Amino acid sequence: MLAMTTSAIRVEGLDDVLEDLNKDIAGIKTRTRKGMITAGLLIQRKAQLNVPVDFGNLRASAFTIWSQGGSVAAQFEGEDSASMSMEHARVVKNQVLGIKGNALFDLAVIVGFSAAYALYVHEDMTDGQTARGTLRKPKFLEKAFVANKEAILFAIQNEAWKDN
Repeated sequence: MLAMTTSAIRVEGLDDVLEDLNKDIAGIKTRTRKGMITAGLLIQRKAQLNVPVDFGNLRASAFTIWSQGGSVAAQFEGEDSASMSMEHARVVKNQVLGIKGNALFDLAVIVGFSAAYALYVHEDMTDGQTARGTLRKPKFLEKAFVANKEAILFAIQNEAWKDN
């Protein structure tokens, strides 16, 4: 008959390895968020270049936000500037509240326009001139994403894989 013996194997340093891995993962997550914010701001800038401008209010209503904050300042002009400022603050606040503290959106970055007519201008407009002669470009936000997809991916990848 063959006797079996059991012996314990003790692995030392495993806690240190796991701690280092968790730090690295947290660093990658932080750097990925930074890359996504960089990409979001890039998209915002590119979209703003193609927004039709009569008074500049649609362009000024652009925002980029993430769960910890964002780029949301806007300066509106004209007789509706006060109401547009209040609407901008409301829209941005609602977007932040929608993602803040939600693990599903921890790495979310939202780029948008708060002007009440932004969706109409984005979707329904045909190419042509505005009343003040600015070239109209429908789908200005969508086109900013599509035309810059490589730059978006590069921004995220570039930050995510940087050395600590």
